[in-house]
Amino acid sequence: MIISFVPALWVWRAVGHREIFYLLILGISGVSVLFCILRAASATEISSIAPYKYVELVFSIIIGYVLFNEIIQVPIIIGACLIVPNAFLIGYYETNKEKLYNKITENV
Repeated sequence: MIISFVPALWVWRAVGHREIFYLLILGISGVSVLFCILRAASATEISSIAPYKYVELVFSIIIGYVLFNEIIQVPIIIGACLIVPNAFLIGYYETNKEKLYNKITENV
């Protein structure tokens, strides 16, 4: 903090109402997501709800584009297209592994 204080004096500007509003929305949504994940974790196994954490990636891309005019880069889209479906696939198999195991053992 001491080291960064002097350079910050040259570029510091007061936070406006718009930024405070965005920070408030960010805080509320972050706490809401965490609350929902913790409630779901108390109801079921954490491995079955872990993939839903990746939905945050999709929302971050959308909100960044809409609110901050961020240009979505191709590597971000490719990464999201790889991560999100695979996370849901793993979650699906984790929640249904007993059913899938019983089907496999019935055929043997």
